[in-house]
Amino acid sequence: MQKFIVSLSILTWALAGTAQDNIKFDFMHHYDIYENMPDASHRTISWNNGMLLLGSCYSSNTKGGISLSFIDTTGMLVWKKNYFHTSDVIQGNYLLAFNSSSFYVTGITYTYATNEYDAFFAKFNYRGDSLFFRHYPDTGVTFPLWAYHSDEENLLILNGCKNNMNDMYNSYSIWDMDTLGNPTEIYQSPLTLKYADQLFRKDDKYFVGGTERTSPTGNFHVKVFIDVFDSLFNPTAYWHPSITLNEYFKELFIWNDKLYLASEVSDYNPPNPNLFYRLKIGHFDNGNYHSSNTIGPFSFTIYWGNFIAPDENSLVVTNWNNGFSNFYFLDTLLRPITISPFDYIPGVTQGNRDICLMPGKKIGGSGIIYNHYSGSNTQDHHAYLTENVVNFLSLVTGVHEYSPDINAKGISIYPNPFSSKLFVSLPNPGETYRIIIHNISGQKVMETISGDNPVLDTGALPCGTYIVNVISRMERKSFKVIKILKYH
Repeated sequence: MQKFIVSLSILTWALAGTAQDNIKFDFMHHYDIYENMPDASHRTISWNNGMLLLGSCYSSNTKGGISLSFIDTTGMLVWKKNYFHTSDVIQGNYLLAFNSSSFYVTGITYTYATNEYDAFFAKFNYRGDSLFFRHYPDTGVTFPLWAYHSDEENLLILNGCKNNMNDMYNSYSIWDMDTLGNPTEIYQSPLTLKYADQLFRKDDKYFVGGTERTSPTGNFHVKVFIDVFDSLFNPTAYWHPSITLNEYFKELFIWNDKLYLASEVSDYNPPNPNLFYRLKIGHFDNGNYHSSNTIGPFSFTIYWGNFIAPDENSLVVTNWNNGFSNFYFLDTLLRPITISPFDYIPGVTQGNRDICLMPGKKIGGSGIIYNHYSGSNTQDHHAYLTENVVNFLSLVTGVHEYSPDINAKGISIYPNPFSSKLFVSLPNPGETYRIIIHNISGQKVMETISGDNPVLDTGALPCGTYIVNVISRMERKSFKVIKILKYH
């Protein structure tokens, strides 16, 4: 195993005209946790004063298993385990913990010889050792998608169901599962074009959210649906919050006691080849949907992670787009406060999926690093941990002009605010640096490569806030700068 601890300056700006103050995000990266096996991360939860991660791994004979690891609040890897089954492939879809002594994993197994997909339910102790594994071979094509902790003795599991793998029509079921793995089906939907993604509870209501095709053909004719149930799982309402034709369900979550919906909106409309996506977040009030403005656009390869709320004033989401990962910090009106990019490793594309709020108001997260070396594609599981995000947000209050410290070692940018030209001071003349400027919506507006101390001509850029990323082979720094009008 290779282990790298990298301290990365995500946003740098001056405070009250004094010396530069760095806000650091410390990342713990674990490459190839299971040596000689490709591995990937899928789920991350805060647990036992640390971070529990569920992923997948493949052995040399392509047998698939689940990977489990635990990272403490300092970012250190405490333990790692993998688990294989008699089936050819075992895939964990969801991770849930009741207490500090054990946790549960749901997912599917697959057998090549019979082309069978079956559900499983497993329990592990606090060290990642298997306590039991329950297999359900007689439930048809069943995909456990989501688990919900209903009480100390039971879980609710959302399953996607099909008559066969090639059928466009499917249904979903909800199992009431005890802690020994004995299920009771309490709801089965009819066959439709709905694809359920999440089971969620607020107060005395349950919600199943997902994406529904509007026809059996065409990948982009889809809309969001939410089925509403009472406490006994009797259907009570059907919400259809989609405004545009092509809208994909992402997540339901609660913030400031309101139920929010996050979805992706596509501008795709054949024969127009535009595949750009935007993120839309809105909330429900007595069943009425109040939509926000959309955030974006982004390219078709966007992957949104989940949302966390470090406090009542801010919301955090992570996304991966064309090889760059970002934290988006939103205010209570769902407007971006700032964007913090954190990809920096040359030669890899890093997909980040799950984030959680760790003790000390730190963001913990996991994802997949796709390596593109020597013409081969391999993937490795990685995890990262930030410093206190509330302290970070408290400093996002403005940018003040400052002069560079001539004795400073490292990358600096001045003046700030600026009106036309930005000066970049590089610590190692002759080394190649990549300089990228994004606007506050995350769009790249300028890029250059330099080995000297470049002067950036920003005359074509409108006034506003920008993020300048300066990347070398060994480091990356990001600066928040403001362009203002030049007064005569």
